[in-house]
Amino acid sequence: MTVELVDDGEKLLSQPTVAFDFVVASHLLEHTQDPIASLGNWLRVIKLGGVLFLAVPNKTETFDRDRPVTGSLAHLLRDHEEGPDISRRQHFEEWVRLVNKMP
Repeated sequence: MTVELVDDGEKLLSQPTVAFDFVVASHLLEHTQDPIASLGNWLRVIKLGGVLFLAVPNKTETFDRDRPVTGSLAHLLRDHEEGPDISRRQHFEEWVRLVNKMP
């Protein structure tokens, strides 16, 4: 199998605007640093009438099920407007405490 494309899946900077009939993002949205920007970038590369297909996990069945839902819309907007660095440490600490089960 030949790799045709390597890019930052959140930004798709090497991809032209309005270039694709569809984008598939399977189990990616929940890992992005700025979900709002990622959605915008995925939509940017899709042709008019194209499809953005997203698959996200069932939270109750994942390895990180003990983590709270990632904040409110206000949290997502703040990460988008001020940059994800503002909440990165909080996310890492939460991961260590609730997924790795370390105090």
